[in-house]
Amino acid sequence: MSKHVEKATSEEIEKLRSVITDMDSLAQEGFLGIRSIAKLALLSLETPEGHRHIEDVAQALNTIWATAESMGDCVKSRAEDAGCNYTDDSRDRRHAAYMAAMAKERQLSTLKQNTDVANLPPRDETGKTRDELAALAKVS
Repeated sequence: MSKHVEKATSEEIEKLRSVITDMDSLAQEGFLGIRSIAKLALLSLETPEGHRHIEDVAQALNTIWATAESMGDCVKSRAEDAGCNYTDDSRDRRHAAYMAAMAKERQLSTLKQNTDVANLPPRDETGKTRDELAALAKVS
């Protein structure tokens, strides 16, 4: 069994080296920042004063979240530029299912708002009335 292997040009190798270097820089800077903020937040919780200013800890957590989000976006962008981005097919399917569920929920909500709710039978725990309403309005 033979594999066809293309040889990369020096320009392609240099581009890949640049992308890897950028990703390494982003990761080192971002993870160092996250680690530092998390350590300070944890240390503050070891003191009574830290518990009196819990909003500072909340802000630290928001900063950690924003830094991680930004780092992920930057790394993904650089990987896409190099044609090497990772895709998680199962995550994509879950996201598509979520979006479809939210779209159906919005349709049903709009339908409910535009219907005389007082004349509807009470809903049971399975949501049967909502489904009946959707069927009557031909909303899937």
